[in-house]
Amino acid sequence: MSMLDMASRLGNAQEAQIVPTGVEYELEVIKMKTGASEKYETPLDYVVYTCKILNPPEGILNVRTVDVFLWCEDQQKLIDNIGEDKANDSDLSWKRFLDGIGVDWTQPFHNEDDIIGQTGWAILGSKDEGEHGMKNTIRRWVTPK
Repeated sequence: MSMLDMASRLGNAQEAQIVPTGVEYELEVIKMKTGASEKYETPLDYVVYTCKILNPPEGILNVRTVDVFLWCEDQQKLIDNIGEDKANDSDLSWKRFLDGIGVDWTQPFHNEDDIIGQTGWAILGSKDEGEHGMKNTIRRWVTPK
């Protein structure tokens, strides 16, 4: 690639944008990442699902993805480290996420095989990520009736 080609390409580069908040959007789970948080007495495992916003509003060409952070630990370990209320919130977050993308949580499921590629609807909010700018967040999953 020549420097002239690079200059042309970079001249057309656009910052990633968020979509307007308080609106319902269809999302597709496109990838997952796992890790362990070291900020508690005992390391706690987590998963982050990255969702692509399908059919963003016209004029928004480079849409930021939406991340869904969930704890992946047994209940007692969560209670011991983050407290009973937050452990319950974690379970509710899992339930709402799985309901929102249509995965039956009453049956065994595999993180990658059963979740990547699933779609669902959510009302989005936003938050300031400091040096990374604004990012859309899930305000509420819209579950099928």
